[in-house]
Amino acid sequence: AKINSLSRTFPFAFCRNVPVQMALAVIVMVGMVVAVAGGNCQADDNVLMQMNQDRGGSLATGKRSACDSKPFPCSNPAFANFPLQQINLGSPDNKVTFSVLDLTTGNYESICEIPNVELNACGINPSTDEIYCMTRDTPRQLVRIKCDLDSFTLGDTAVTGQVCYLGPLDGPDFNAGNFDPNTGDYYVKESGGIIRKIDFISLVTFTGYESAAVAEAVDQVKPVTTTVVSDTDLNPLADFNIAKFSAPGIFGGAEDTYLVGCNGNKVILQSLTTPANFIRITMTDFGAVPAGQSGATWLFAGDTTNPDIYCAYNNGANGVIQVNVTGTFKDGGQDKIPAGFVSSSRGTQSNDGLNCMKVDTPFPPAGTAPPPTTRPPTTTTTETTTTTTTTTT
Repeated sequence: AKINSLSRTFPFAFCRNVPVQMALAVIVMVGMVVAVAGGNCQADDNVLMQMNQDRGGSLATGKRSACDSKPFPCSNPAFANFPLQQINLGSPDNKVTFSVLDLTTGNYESICEIPNVELNACGINPSTDEIYCMTRDTPRQLVRIKCDLDSFTLGDTAVTGQVCYLGPLDGPDFNAGNFDPNTGDYYVKESGGIIRKIDFISLVTFTGYESAAVAEAVDQVKPVTTTVVSDTDLNPLADFNIAKFSAPGIFGGAEDTYLVGCNGNKVILQSLTTPANFIRITMTDFGAVPAGQSGATWLFAGDTTNPDIYCAYNNGANGVIQVNVTGTFKDGGQDKIPAGFVSSSRGTQSNDGLNCMKVDTPFPPAGTAPPPTTRPPTTTTTETTTTTTTTTT
């Protein structure tokens, strides 16, 4: 059961079912957990203390909580059109970074770092500007990320972020995720090509917890998660975007909401309203054939009728490729999609792309930037990648 009001009753057997509001008042007044005669409530009361602390935090401890809302500054022009990657760094760093692509060098500059956690399937909610991800710990949990960038300027030392746990999902791994820019619904891909959805209303009413164990016990995410598509042909995707558009000659050219991702020189389109509508389309006009996985994709939808979609390849050689999803055409009976190089991008692994969606693209028009002749450096500062999560089966 999820708890959206302090006046609700605690969902466990808390000391004769004392309402949470009353219990919190007692905690504030006496500064300790009250034991009720006739039972040992220490474990449940500790959970209550954690819930109070997680809820905004200052009632019991006076400190700011990881679950205080802190949207990414999408309304700030200095941050709004950043192409971001979440990158897991293994030993000896043992942290996750949120890093912005430098379109001049192809390197990534860390702006926010969180120690001792690994994430994937990250995206920025287009309605609230909050960052959501899945953890790679067992059980896999949906989390909200807090990075306070109010005083940050590019070139500064990265700020330290925090994780707010919302609850687990069943599944061996979740290695890609993103938001529908029109509805705010969150889509996440489970290994095996299973696409799950958490609707916007449920997402923004979840209670957050600093404790992963408490979030697991409350278990508020799984009951509202639905399966939209299950297709092993989607398994190779290491990231994706969601967009509503009409692709000429594809499924009758009707406007539809598609999951869009890149793998090698193919663009994958999967209808989210008609699961049978799946297609791989060959890229053309890009000057060089991209290879391997695109572990980060970005959608900039300043023009929502013609979204700009980009695929950054993990290999460091192919850079960032723009795909023109509204420009599909037939070539000798074969479906083709215009695509072109727009920027270098250094090699990354164990990564995922995210960005503010409702802004104009920062990238130059496809084909105006020269393709790279050498790979950008594979490291910047301390970002040495040692783990990989975007593998396929």
